[in-house]
Amino acid sequence: MEYYKLINWATPVNELLSTIPVFESDIAYVRPLPIDVQHKIFNLLNIDISHCNTYNVMLVRFPPNTHINIHSDKPVDIPEDRRISQAIILPIENCSNLVWNWYEVADPSAVYYYGEEGSWKRVSFLQRWGSKLIESTMCDKPFISDIGTFHALENTSDKTALAISIRLMPWSYQTIQTTELPPIAGLTIL
Repeated sequence: MEYYKLINWATPVNELLSTIPVFESDIAYVRPLPIDVQHKIFNLLNIDISHCNTYNVMLVRFPPNTHINIHSDKPVDIPEDRRISQAIILPIENCSNLVWNWYEVADPSAVYYYGEEGSWKRVSFLQRWGSKLIESTMCDKPFISDIGTFHALENTSDKTALAISIRLMPWSYQTIQTTELPPIAGLTIL
């Protein structure tokens, strides 16, 4: 488990599900939730954002048998200490067949970039043909994920999977190898 850490965190899944607006699509997506919804989620999960200089809660929605491209969430054109490296992943619905895979570069010519050069949104992508799978986990339990290393998700089920990805800065700027936990009461590493 070099690229993720299972966590023990009691979460009110039904309340979260009723709070999250879901945009229906046949395409898998990971997108930020509206700020007011993020604040409702922080209240439901007892997350004290006063310890954060910024934050983001992303909805992870994968229709049946869908996947996303291999990528890193770590922006390439900003200083290393301001690059997002880790996030908390909470399964919400039908995540027993949502697979998270991490990859390393097998062929450097397979790396490409998306986003405006010099922007905090510019990130790296990796063609599957130039990648090597290095670790996998199912998304059926809460965990802290390395989102700076190349990764991709795939739903191998016939049901739509829903999860949320929580990024709390400055904690999310640290690498997964750190022992510091996010500013959340009651959260522990398993």
